[in-house]
Amino acid sequence: MIYQVFHKEELFKVCIKDNARIRPIGVGPAVSFCEKNGILSDFSGRDNISHLNHLLSEWSAIYWIWRNMNQISDSDSWVGICHYRRPPASALMADNCQVVGSILDKCDMLSWVPNYNSLAGQSQKDHPGLIELMASAISTCHGEKSARKFLAMSGIPTFNPYSLCFIMKKESFAGFAAWSWKVIDLLVYASSTEESVMAGFDTKAPRGIGYIAERLLPVWCFLNKINVLYTISGAYPSLGQMVDSKLMEAECAMSS
Repeated sequence: MIYQVFHKEELFKVCIKDNARIRPIGVGPAVSFCEKNGILSDFSGRDNISHLNHLLSEWSAIYWIWRNMNQISDSDSWVGICHYRRPPASALMADNCQVVGSILDKCDMLSWVPNYNSLAGQSQKDHPGLIELMASAISTCHGEKSARKFLAMSGIPTFNPYSLCFIMKKESFAGFAAWSWKVIDLLVYASSTEESVMAGFDTKAPRGIGYIAERLLPVWCFLNKINVLYTISGAYPSLGQMVDSKLMEAECAMSS
């Protein structure tokens, strides 16, 4: 199942509603509308962080899917996330074939909004302290070795999965969510303290931690040697590019 995230009532109109492979999920401001109309939201069930949506954006939906995966009844061995304005290619939503499953036998993850840049290059203008903040948080949560690898890869331009639009096997998704949540939870805690500004980055800012959370996906992919197959302008996934994390790791080793 691919979950299409929307955050306003009017945006539900552009979500895909007539396909068994994709399901809209409302977050934050859309919760009331969802409850009135029987639509899935990040407020469903007891284990949710809908109240943090103003900080985390799409991650409140990712958290809900991760923590409630055992209650999700679908036959797919994979799970996907996309935005209301960035649905996957139609081939990935085919109801009567196993396109996604067959592709995930050859790669670890599918993504259809690739960005060719370095993480440091993305943040340098508007968030100059972001890389240092991420490195500190990753070191605290996952160790100094992971932080050093992150710092090495953050300066290398490469394709990276952007905007949290992806599909991966459920066990990989659970691993990604658990790894990322440790970092996000640390930043959420920081946002509730008097020292909410870290390395010049205000963790209390609307969507602030969500901005960081988007960039945790390529970091997790790199650290775990995840091969990502990208679609190009919505084309069939076979036209995408496989990113070899082992090759990138070698480049990082030479630059560090």
